[in-house]
Amino acid sequence: MTRINLLLRTLITSLLFVLLMGTAFPGLVSAQTVEVVDEGVEYVYGKFIVFNARLDPPIPVEKALIAFRSSGEQDTQVYDVEVDPEGLLTYTYEQSSRPLSAFTTIEYRFTLTLEDGTEVKSQPFTFFYDDNRFDWKSIERGSVTVRWYEGGTELGENVIDTVQQGLDRARTILDVVSPGQLLINVYASSSDMMAVLSPNGNGWVVGHADPGLDVIVAALPPGPDQRLQTEQRIPHELMHVLLYQKTGAGYTNIPAWLNEGLASMAELYPDPDYQILLENAVKEDRLLPLASLCQSFPSDSYGLPLAYAESTYFTRYLYRQYGSSSLETLIAAYTDGLSCQRGIESAYGSTLENLENEWRQAAFGQAAAAKVDFQELLPWLVVLSAVLLLPLVVTIASLRRR
Repeated sequence: MTRINLLLRTLITSLLFVLLMGTAFPGLVSAQTVEVVDEGVEYVYGKFIVFNARLDPPIPVEKALIAFRSSGEQDTQVYDVEVDPEGLLTYTYEQSSRPLSAFTTIEYRFTLTLEDGTEVKSQPFTFFYDDNRFDWKSIERGSVTVRWYEGGTELGENVIDTVQQGLDRARTILDVVSPGQLLINVYASSSDMMAVLSPNGNGWVVGHADPGLDVIVAALPPGPDQRLQTEQRIPHELMHVLLYQKTGAGYTNIPAWLNEGLASMAELYPDPDYQILLENAVKEDRLLPLASLCQSFPSDSYGLPLAYAESTYFTRYLYRQYGSSSLETLIAAYTDGLSCQRGIESAYGSTLENLENEWRQAAFGQAAAAKVDFQELLPWLVVLSAVLLLPLVVTIASLRRR
């Protein structure tokens, strides 16, 4: 009996110790048992996101924070969270000042500071931040998903067929592989599409690729031109994704004229307006130097389409004149970090300006040559005029004396 009494006393003493510790230091027990559960989000794209969760058990806390970050972004945003007496956590993020990118995975977690100063972190939670303004329809084929909200199944089928045709065209230009998981979102208007890009973006933009996220957005309004626009815009944006897959981190070093030139070359239905733009620019002596198109394109309504036109025709000239292998060498040079000028010199053994002059002569030959010849002959024409006019002036003066 003595041994049984000793065991009972030990057990009772241990229980009393735990109870006393829990009473004297409630945070010690709470920190080990409290959890963040029933997490979830509600949002309206571009306006607000409401983060919700619940503490289990609903113990008092001194402070609660939420930290979240979109995939592909470096900055983490941290804000105070409201906690009600029942342990409900709520935070509403207004996006008017700092919008989040669409079609990204957002990771978030809660950090609690208990009344005794103990810090408790929740596990990380994630959700896909979609454009939920529309009731999307979708179709999948292999690793490609196409979504649209206006039009029938024929639109989705046409877009997904064009992806394969665009891939085939791209492979005639460069050595590229099939895209990985690719999401294509088709908007019925440019204004609908621009809401997921920059609110201050250029209205001339009708498509955009985010290669790092494997996402393409394109405006394909209903109407008789929709199929032709599909054959332009989908292969164009697809080429950006393929080029990113090919170059990785070196993608950002590819000059704008080459990036957009290759994308335009991949279009199944080339833009007929480019030729007209170039011819008018030649007549008005308003062609843009390609060196000015290395970093970015102009944003004005005249310069932007002209920059696309020049980039397309110059890149096509390089492809036809020197072949695909030279383009591959050029891309490799830029991927290795060479500058816009040095990359050209490394791949072609010539300067960008010299190659640009070659292209201008080949593309606009007679008009450009005539202009250059006149400029070169101008001093001689002035001398010739003086020689011819001098006898005439002397003759007129002699007649007046008589």
